[in-house]
Amino acid sequence: MRCHRRGGWIAGVSAALAVVLATSACATDDATTTESVTPSETATLDVAALKAQLPDRVLTSGTLTVATNAPFAPMEFRRGKDLVGFDVDLVNAIGEALGIKVDIKQVDFPKLVPEVSAGTYDMGMRGLFDTKEREKQVDMVTYFRAGTQWARRVGTDADPYNACGKKVGAEVATTQLTMELPAKSQACEVVGEKKIDIVTYPSETAAMEGLMRGEVDAVSADSPVTLYASQQSKGKLEPTGHAFDTLPYSFPVAKGSSLGPVLQKVVEHFINSGKLASIAKKWGLERGVVKKSSINAAIN
Repeated sequence: MRCHRRGGWIAGVSAALAVVLATSACATDDATTTESVTPSETATLDVAALKAQLPDRVLTSGTLTVATNAPFAPMEFRRGKDLVGFDVDLVNAIGEALGIKVDIKQVDFPKLVPEVSAGTYDMGMRGLFDTKEREKQVDMVTYFRAGTQWARRVGTDADPYNACGKKVGAEVATTQLTMELPAKSQACEVVGEKKIDIVTYPSETAAMEGLMRGEVDAVSADSPVTLYASQQSKGKLEPTGHAFDTLPYSFPVAKGSSLGPVLQKVVEHFINSGKLASIAKKWGLERGVVKKSSINAAIN
């Protein structure tokens, strides 16, 4: 990983962050680097064997119940009455490959992982980073890679390395709100700067709308969300800095559920056949395609 520092401020803040949180705030040029995968003409999927491994409830009902929280464009969001997005296409493709129906349910984001853990839903989808904290509640099946990236209004100077004293928005219950911004804010205070004024929004869409209205100086969000929002803003918003703190996106399932290994094998099949890359390309997310799927791959 290549780290970019900006003068004495970022050096001081980085040192403070090491004391405060023992984490790195390094940015990377290749935070969502394309991982070249050559499609295999012989890629096959043993559907019968995989269906036999599905949880009884899924086998009996013939339906995979999936918890999500929209809008979270371009992963899942409404286009008219239809729910669309990268995650939606991928999960529907998984259902089609296994010969089962997919029933997607809307839940409050803070409840998504707990509801999956409790068995209310078979799995979740919502661009969820695989973290050790989440792995305490659920198993996480990786399928994509993304990072954190800030958005700002065009012509302004807020960025992750110029954050002290700024007003920065983030969605409720995200890693940006609960981990990244509090650590940066505390680091600002350690080096004698003003803390970050952290503003909580109920959704990423609401945060980006607040940024457009001038309620905050910047928004910290997942890199696919920031890039998509900037593209859709008609020149009003732009990404700032590089994506950092890259982690795999994962589908949560109940701890120990046989669904986890089944999902992993289907995602692996989609990687090897090129289908995952094809779905990603549709949404401009080719750079996040991964070489393999894992279960519980978090390192922190």
